[in-house]
Amino acid sequence: MGRGYALDLARRGAAVALNARDGDALAALRAEIETAGGRAAVAAGDVGAPGVAERVLEAAAALGPLDAVVNNAGVNRDRTVAKMSDEEWHSVITASLNGTFFVCRAAVRAWRATGRGGRIVNTASVAGLVGNVGQANYAAAKAGIIGFSLSLAREVAPSGITVNVVSPRAVTDMSG
Repeated sequence: MGRGYALDLARRGAAVALNARDGDALAALRAEIETAGGRAAVAAGDVGAPGVAERVLEAAAALGPLDAVVNNAGVNRDRTVAKMSDEEWHSVITASLNGTFFVCRAAVRAWRATGRGGRIVNTASVAGLVGNVGQANYAAAKAGIIGFSLSLAREVAPSGITVNVVSPRAVTDMSG
């Protein structure tokens, strides 16, 4: 989904800063965007780790003023709760929920420092609304993104920042 978001935004004329853990995939996507006449920058790393979101925004700043961020990070570690390891729980929460928080915080700080407003789109999932057997960690993370987005929207609206959350139902490859 993230690749699709990036390609669509680039086709519409946006300069895009790309992030993923796989630097080779990022380089290929950047080349695809630039070959089509678009502009892109890359910042490889796990946005669930502190400091990576700031690197992504630094890459974006090289393209011009930050107008919007789209958060789509996530992984699946499907397992029933009784069999789920601590690592399987934490890796999903870290990638999805912490990654969304870190990027949003960095963007809000940047916009407030410049007095600019901006747009945030966070990706949750239908699983966060209805749950799925074997995906308690994923459903919890995505439900957390929904609640986080609703709260953040109220907090940052006076600064001219809008926050939306989408909850698609999709088949994705998040096994990384």
